[in-house]
Amino acid sequence: MGTCINHPERETPYRCMKHQIYLCEACLECKDPKLYCKHRSACPVWFMGKQKEGGNAEDQHESAAAARTAVLLPAGRMVSVPGG
Repeated sequence: MGTCINHPERETPYRCMKHQIYLCEACLECKDPKLYCKHRSACPVWFMGKQKEGGNAEDQHESAAAARTAVLLPAGRMVSVPGG
């Protein structure tokens, strides 16, 4: 636990894995959402921020169920994989 970088009076468990800063629930927002971050898959700030942004449950379910196409290199073989 630490204190929010924007609100030092607030204790919070949410720490950015890349920048090593704490953010309270009101401040949960990734500082570099469009840049590559090796910590993103385990970062609670990014995950909770995405949950706050999310639309309704039907939209999330529909996008998760949509199939995606992946190209396997170097053979260039295309396969269809489930979304999510």
